[in-house]
Amino acid sequence: MIKRVFTTFLCVCACTSITGCYPKRIVWSPDGQTAAVCSDHGLFFANAQGILGPRMYDRVVRAQWFPDSKHLAIVKDLYASTWNEVEEKIRSEDD
Repeated sequence: MIKRVFTTFLCVCACTSITGCYPKRIVWSPDGQTAAVCSDHGLFFANAQGILGPRMYDRVVRAQWFPDSKHLAIVKDLYASTWNEVEEKIRSEDD
């Protein structure tokens, strides 16, 4: 009996730790009207019926809604070889 409980406990811990490692790919706004969908092809928005809109941004790896359901924070992958390239990419992203 103790062995079964211990095995179940380990399985639950393993599943919990594994699912915590993967970022959420679909994040619904707090009001439930819009979803931000992060895919390998970019960031898309979907409405409450699940209809996907056009691609909005490239290289988005994570998104999180603000409590007002109108603002979204995103994390993008940017690649650069030198500090000058980093400065250029940051400046171009601000435009």
